[in-house]
Amino acid sequence: MTVILPPNERQREDGEAERVIEKILVKKPGGDRVVKEYTRTKTLTDTTRRQMVNILTAEMTETHG
Repeated sequence: MTVILPPNERQREDGEAERVIEKILVKKPGGDRVVKEYTRTKTLTDTTRRQMVNILTAEMTETHG
């Protein structure tokens, strides 16, 4: 089942997701580099994107098993 959220609620959830991701990245080694690159360029290189995915995956594995 697909749930389509109204635009305002979707924006709020997107903002919450951004804050959670940034919180995880700043506390992990290498995550600050990901945040700095995104802040500076508003995009990520493939290498940095892979690093971000690895950091977030490791956090999910540690937290949720």
